Order: sequence, then structure tokens, then C-alpha cells
Amino acid sequence: MSKNQTKASDLTLFSALDSEKYEKFVLPFIFFPLASNEDVRVEVHLKNYDSFIESNAGGLKILEQQFGNRFAIHPLKGKYFNILPCGSTSRFFTEPIFRSKWTKISDIDLMHVENHLVKDFDELEKEKPSDTYFALKRGQHKKISGTLCVKTSEFYSSEWRQNLESYFQNVVQEDKLRKKTHPFDQPFYYHDEFVNYDLIVPVHGLPSSIEGKNVRPIQGIHISPNRPPYPEFEGCATWGITEERKKAIQGLMSSEAFSELLPHLAQEMNELLEKI
Repeated sequence: MSKNQTKASDLTLFSALDSEKYEKFVLPFIFFPLASNEDVRVEVHLKNYDSFIESNAGGLKILEQQFGNRFAIHPLKGKYFNILPCGSTSRFFTEPIFRSKWTKISDIDLMHVENHLVKDFDELEKEKPSDTYFALKRGQHKKISGTLCVKTSEFYSSEWRQNLESYFQNVVQEDKLRKKTHPFDQPFYYHDEFVNYDLIVPVHGLPSSIEGKNVRPIQGIHISPNRPPYPEFEGCATWGITEERKKAIQGLMSSEAFSELLPHLAQEMNELLEKI
């Protein structure tokens, strides 16, 4: 099956990155979901594409031997990125090349170790079959969560592209970045969910809430350098380690496939994994 064909039900994990600091997450971001889900693919767009490919040639060769064309890495570029060169925001205006049924837009430091990624969204679809995406609205703010899942063909529509073009025309015409007009009055990287709202809601409406259902399943361990692995106080944001996820990632890390990849991971990445 070629990479652009779509099976009856499948999913692409999609992320974009402009920071070398976070490039250490790319190889495990690819490995963990592909090792635990046969119906998942991974696509990553990188600003520092050439240098990453060169410096990670060994690890990428291992992943190609293990998973073939089930993952792809592309340069992060284009007219919209030239206007708004922010990796965390660019994942919301960059279309995936893989055309799976589902595209889950994700942080690069989220390790998807659960083995039912597609099933979770198929179940949400049964509850809301006409919805084109599943995400969280951030309280009373005009923000949509940075991790979300979309129905690829329905979400990336001509109407979505027209709204995208109009949005960026307005950003340029109003000189919003230089003038720090909302949402660009927020610190860099913190305007992303405001932009996500503006790109989605005019076309697809607000996300649905489904009683008794998590409309934004994380499905893994969020190894954020800005959070502790385990709670340090009540209400503390953590990596979201559960017994099920801990067992799953430890099982994957004890596999022969991971042992082949391990020498190619950054030392800092290995130290983060050891904290689980």
C-alpha cells in the first residue's frame, strides 16, 4: 500500500517543530506509536530539516528498517510559515501529506504508547458522526487545545483553506506581529491556541462536549521538560503517567527493536525516559 492510500480506518500522528532543543523527541515520537499500533503513521515537519537528517541518519535508518514508509519527515516551510515562523503554531496551518482517515495534531514530546489510538476516535465518531474534529475549548478563552484530532478529508476543506488565506492576509495587512495585536501580544509560542481557534471555529464550529467521554484523549506520556514526571503537589501538571502507560512504555523499551534505536537517541532523551 502506498503512503497516500487510506485504509478503512487509520490515523496519522502529525507534528511540526522549529526548535533544535526539541529535536531529541523526534525519533521516539516516531518509534513508540508505530511499535504499538499497526494502523498508525507518523509525519513530522522540521525547520532544521537538512541538519536533522544528517545528524540522525543512523537512527532514521533503523526506523526505516523497522517501519518502512509508515513515517515521513519533511521541511517546515511555506508562505504561512514565512509570515508566522512558530513551530507550535505551524502545525495548525500546515496540511499533512499522509492522507489518513484521522490526523492527530500533537506536541512532539508526547510519546503515544497506548495501542488503541484509532479506536478511541472511531468511538467518538459514533457519538458525533458529523463532527469534523475533536478537541477542547479552553474555558471562556477563545482557544482550542493544541492536541486535537481531525477527520482529514473533511477538516482540510476548501473553506478551511480560504479562511486560512484570509486570516494570514489580515495578519500581514494589519501588521499584527510587529504591532503585537492580539493574539500576538502573548509571549512567543503562547499565541498558538488562539490562532488555532481562529483557524478552526469560523469553518468547523466549536468542539463538541460528549458526556462521559474524553474528547481529547492524550493516549501516551507527555514528557514535557516544563513539568515533573510525577505530582510534586496537589493539582501539579505532570507527564500523565498511569500504571497502564508505564507498563506499556517499559515493555516497548525492553524490546529488541528499541534496543536497536537506543544508541541513536540523544543522551538527554535517554535521561528523560529513565525518569518514568
